[in-house]
Amino acid sequence: MRELDVAALRAWCHAAAADLAQVRDAIDELNVFPVADADTGANMHGTMLAAAQAADAAAADATAAWAATARAAMLGAQGNSGVILRQLLRGLAERAPVTGTDLAAALGHATDLAYAAVGEPVEGT
Repeated sequence: MRELDVAALRAWCHAAAADLAQVRDAIDELNVFPVADADTGANMHGTMLAAAQAADAAAADATAAWAATARAAMLGAQGNSGVILRQLLRGLAERAPVTGTDLAAALGHATDLAYAAVGEPVEGT
């Protein structure tokens, strides 16, 4: 595979949502910042489900599919963790189509956006 095309995007979104469903309770128990409200895993799972649904409905063009997925994650973002996850998807979408050679740069851009989305970033969110 030379780039994360629409099929890869769909598969990745569904795998991420399924994995988050399996570990969301454990993530909820770890949640300590900014408030120990025990919903981080559930929020990330809900956000990723919104992204996966958009990926399924997206056009065959990889750039448009990444943009639609990031937009759906924005609209479906739940809690701080959902907003941070959305920013990661946005960062990848802004570099789409993502190829293997530029994946690290796209993830770096996504990380920068995620940190910028939080007023006072603190590890543990």
